[in-house]
Amino acid sequence: MLKKSIDVASFTAEAGKVYYYAANITITNVAGATGPGVTSGGGGANIAFGLAPLNEDEGKYRVKAWKLSTWKTK
Repeated sequence: MLKKSIDVASFTAEAGKVYYYAANITITNVAGATGPGVTSGGGGANIAFGLAPLNEDEGKYRVKAWKLSTWKTK
């Protein structure tokens, strides 16, 4: 059994502006859960996905500091 929770964000993008968001994924084992990354047996897991807007300074810092972050000028 797997329960999912998602978050959405809505905004109007302006040409030439950059927008930064932090994505958060939380997996909570339910008693007896099984599956990849789940350590107990039988049951399910709750997965939550969230988005949080970042200001420009924090966004630039996180892109630079986090090895898996990427950016590209078009």
